[in-house]
Amino acid sequence: MTTTPTPTPTWKPTPTPTPTPTPTPTRDWNYVRSFRKSGDISQDLSKYTDSFTIKGEKWRVDYSIKGSRETGEITVLVYPKGETFYIDSFSCPVSVCGRQENTRYIYEGSGEYYFYVIAEDITKWVLSVYDYY
Repeated sequence: MTTTPTPTPTWKPTPTPTPTPTPTPTRDWNYVRSFRKSGDISQDLSKYTDSFTIKGEKWRVDYSIKGSRETGEITVLVYPKGETFYIDSFSCPVSVCGRQENTRYIYEGSGEYYFYVIAEDITKWVLSVYDYY
């Protein structure tokens, strides 16, 4: 009678589970709010806006203007809430900005802000704020 030798067990390491990668949060432009004013060209359409909150590190202002004269212009001053010194500004004449949607990018980070809008010979302006987070 022949005997078959019993196999010696071989050691096998326990498999290490592959870690699931943490997904990187997707950032996108998020609508915050819009400000607008319209009226006759003889009216003063300048104003301080209400404040708004930004969460991300950068944000943008999409703006459009209309005026009955090519000499019209809009100037926008950007202030941190509670401050009297502006941190950014932009302006554009009707002859350039009155024909298209325009965008200004601001890299001041999170916080509360407001605008002072100076409108000269303008019949309508719209500012829409978007936050990137």
